[in-house]
Amino acid sequence: VSIREFIGQFVELSATGQGLCPFHDDHNPSFSVNDEENYWYCFACDKGGSIIDFWMMKQDCDFQTAVAGLASLLLPKSIPELKNISY
Repeated sequence: VSIREFIGQFVELSATGQGLCPFHDDHNPSFSVNDEENYWYCFACDKGGSIIDFWMMKQDCDFQTAVAGLASLLLPKSIPELKNISY
């Protein structure tokens, strides 16, 4: 899944990857997702980063919890090796 496809589930993005920032009261599209370079950035609140950074802010969690949450959302459930990993 691309970063734009993932973030697009939570932020309404234009064809160019811009939208309203979900992390502050935004009235002008200041949020941008760059699929080619795999990052997002908000020009108003000066926050940005990877898909992991987005999920950490969205869920208000630490890195380890974000990675575990993303894994459960994005990885196929039928990978037996993942069932024995403890976070």
